[in-house]
Amino acid sequence: MPPDSSPASSRLAVSGGRDFAVSGALKPDDVQRLLPPGLRAEPERRTKLCRVWLDTVDGRLGKRGLTLVRLSDGAKRQLVLDAEPRSLVVATGEELPRWAADLPPAMAARVSALMGLRALIPMRTVDTTAVVLRVLDAEEKTIGRVWLERPPRGGAQTVRVDHLRGYERHADRVAKALSRDPRLSPIPSLTAGPTAGPRRPTLTRDQAATHAVGLILGHLFDVIEANIEGTSAAIDTEFLHDLRVAVRRTRSALKLTVDVLPARFVARFAGRARWLGDLTTPARDLDVMLLELPTMQAALPDGTGADLEPLRDLLRERVATEYAVLGRGLHSVRIRQFASSYRAELAAIAASPARAPLAGDAADSWAAAALQRVLKRGARITPASPPELLHDLRKRCKELRYCLELFEPLWDARDLGQVIDELKSLQDNLGMFQDSEVQSEMLRHWAEELATTRNAPTATAIAIGRLTVHLEASQHAARAEFAERFNRFGRPANRARFAALTGGVR
Repeated sequence: MPPDSSPASSRLAVSGGRDFAVSGALKPDDVQRLLPPGLRAEPERRTKLCRVWLDTVDGRLGKRGLTLVRLSDGAKRQLVLDAEPRSLVVATGEELPRWAADLPPAMAARVSALMGLRALIPMRTVDTTAVVLRVLDAEEKTIGRVWLERPPRGGAQTVRVDHLRGYERHADRVAKALSRDPRLSPIPSLTAGPTAGPRRPTLTRDQAATHAVGLILGHLFDVIEANIEGTSAAIDTEFLHDLRVAVRRTRSALKLTVDVLPARFVARFAGRARWLGDLTTPARDLDVMLLELPTMQAALPDGTGADLEPLRDLLRERVATEYAVLGRGLHSVRIRQFASSYRAELAAIAASPARAPLAGDAADSWAAAALQRVLKRGARITPASPPELLHDLRKRCKELRYCLELFEPLWDARDLGQVIDELKSLQDNLGMFQDSEVQSEMLRHWAEELATTRNAPTATAIAIGRLTVHLEASQHAARAEFAERFNRFGRPANRARFAALTGGVR
């Protein structure tokens, strides 16, 4: 099949393009004069184009050099994924894809691991009016197209050279020939980068600890505010996750650094941060349960995973309800007052005179104290200890982890990475222990509700019962492994590594 008779992909400005900015204007006759010998250009049509660049809010595709565009040319629409070693072009419908699963299989296979749980959102939309020129060789075969584009309300003209499959070399010749015109200057392939997220503050070991903590708290509140709209709109579960992590880190920072912050500041805002964390808990718990449901279904005997569908339906209803409650809370007068007074107090901290201790010394001391709490409480746990002690240890581990991550710029990156890796291993064990217990309790609650209010089939109750048994087994396994994980974390080599990280503070 000749390239020009391929499906609609040959009719749109698709992939393998070479883009130029034009100073002034380039007309079809100009293109013809610039073409190398043996090629000619003829006007094919005039059209209106709309390109919508899609990516996750944190730019996960763009960071890997991938560009995903939904291109509309009249009634024709295509998804174009520019990626090495070749671009993928697939006809699509009117609706923009939201999840990796909404993409054509070949594209989904390429990006799903990169996207994770994040949704695709429109990052940039560009409308242009285009004059399309067909480029033909000496045998009158179409070897590519040149698109002369201009925004509908004026603005700089752009030129794009597109090849057809099998004629890449010819398109390179066309692009090279056009580039010789002084009016044209090459521009990178049009992309839309990620939405700029809050930038981490610059920290140094010799700045005042109070000022460093103020910068960190301000940054964390930037993260909270940056995720409010995405959480309220329930775009994807990661907005709420990121918001909650920032709240948790704020609460830990207020607790860890209380000795350098104004007492009135901590007394005033620790409770408000706790309120914000409590506000987000119901929706996040339901999110986690829904995210874990496919894994739970996979743990059931073959053919019985579908028995949990009534549970999925109930969880979806409840998560919608909880997100509505959360959205109202995140736009309430209370949170606006919180933000206003909090920002004002942080500004006062930033303007306060520098005083001891220095950030480096204070962070070393805070991290060492957090480590000692982990080691001391972990050493008290025996096989007969109640679950509450392991839950408390998990909180202390989080405090240590947050301390290390919040003051990360103050320490050697390699040593810090090794310490955090060892801490993660212990946290994973404690997380498995607690999550199994929490999920078992939630499943029992949902089983009762399904039975009393939904008249769910007996098979659903049996499936949930099997899951609770599976979760209890996971909890027992985590409990049996705890001593080994904790002893590994607390071994002398790790303590020495930590001491080296904090300048000898153990």
